[in-house]
Amino acid sequence: MNAGVDMQNQKARGLAAQLIPRVLHMFPAYADDTLNRQIDLCEDEVPEVFVQACLYLSRARIYIAGRTAVEH
Repeated sequence: MNAGVDMQNQKARGLAAQLIPRVLHMFPAYADDTLNRQIDLCEDEVPEVFVQACLYLSRARIYIAGRTAVEH
């Protein structure tokens, strides 16, 4: 049973790694915390999770770069 729970947890983290950058622009007040969570996922022990997190991190970076360029 633990293996099933671990697999679900892994899938949830992988999904979060994909979705965080996609919805980041909708919640600008949480951008810093959200980016920190994405970086945490890049440090995940499961290869599938950290690969997805790192691939999608570039999307989050583009949003953050655009936001700071507009603010300054």
